[in-house]
Amino acid sequence: MEMNELRKIVPSLSNGQLSLFELFMERLLEKNKVMNLTAIMEPDEIIIKHFYDSLTAASVPEILDGLQSGAKVFDLGTGAGFPGVPLKISFPMIDITFCDSVMKKLSFVSDFLEEAFEGGSHLLHLRAEDAGADCEHRGKYDIVVSRAVANLSTLLEYCLPLVKTGGYFVSYKGAPSKELSDEVSASQNACRVLGGMLFKIESLVLPFDMGGRSLIIFKKEKETPRKYPRKAPLPKKDPL
Repeated sequence: MEMNELRKIVPSLSNGQLSLFELFMERLLEKNKVMNLTAIMEPDEIIIKHFYDSLTAASVPEILDGLQSGAKVFDLGTGAGFPGVPLKISFPMIDITFCDSVMKKLSFVSDFLEEAFEGGSHLLHLRAEDAGADCEHRGKYDIVVSRAVANLSTLLEYCLPLVKTGGYFVSYKGAPSKELSDEVSASQNACRVLGGMLFKIESLVLPFDMGGRSLIIFKKEKETPRKYPRKAPLPKKDPL
């Protein structure tokens, strides 16, 4: 499989950008030999399950508009750089902050960004609960994205405080299911309390039968009350 598959989701990708995806995959597989960054090791699966999947947010017109116009983006729980690095490669004009609590993973992301870009990227070594309470980051972002594995109610408490009024939070989730539908329904109280609204749900199937995906998109309608996010472990232990 070739990186050209990514043009099915972002047609504007240049040959130079596809080369950066090749470089990122090379660095990911190399580092994964000494650090557990991903369980996905086959190049074809990396292209679709990591790169293509990360770019699915660009299939939403409102999010694409922001990415194309140089939005300020925050990737919470970026891990090995997903979805943030593919978004930065595809839309280099964005100003993006990568946040994770594991410094070794952030160091891997930092090394690649320094190799591939001259600027427009920032690293933040913080717990999710602390990022949204930090005045330098609270309410400062047009788009917040997260592929972190957490309950939606918990993710909303982590992420909505970071979003500026009128901005969006995009949660990457698995295939549509009753469990996911129940999770979305259960998150509505948290969404309301934190100043957001459920904007839309996008369901899609990855190429080559590599699985279904859902994008749960929330819009920030008003400022989040100052008491949120609560300190750990409350957002996770006692979701709103």
